[in-house]
Amino acid sequence: MAFHLGVSQPTATDSIAALERKGYVEKRATENDKRSLKVALTIAGLSALRAGGAVEGATDRATEVLPEYEQEELLLVLVKMIRQLQERDVIPIQRMCASCRYFAPFVHSDAARPHHCNFVDAAFGQRDIRIDCRDHETADPAFRAATWDAFVEG
Repeated sequence: MAFHLGVSQPTATDSIAALERKGYVEKRATENDKRSLKVALTIAGLSALRAGGAVEGATDRATEVLPEYEQEELLLVLVKMIRQLQERDVIPIQRMCASCRYFAPFVHSDAARPHHCNFVDAAFGQRDIRIDCRDHETADPAFRAATWDAFVEG
């Protein structure tokens, strides 16, 4: 968990302990491995999470007012910024298309759907580039570099 959040293990542990003291989460033993713990939301934690729902979707609503081409440009700029942070070891590799072993940029002639995801074996467009994909598998550095070059050259 700490790795995906870009924090150290002690920081993640301290954060979970603080949430536990506030009554928002509880630790439970796992059935298969007695050395590991499962962290679960309590009723109070769920209530606090729902209370924060006013901001949920705020970025979606803010970007919806942009024309489609600006939404696409914004997504591509974010991908480029994230990659720069990754390459400088400021943040860990994120689960985005540009760093995935399944991503094949600009392999289709269809301008609306030029990319291909080999995991789902489907073509997709620029607007569908993912920043956080649960099926992501980090490509080796040489493949990531070649994929990135193909992606930015378009």
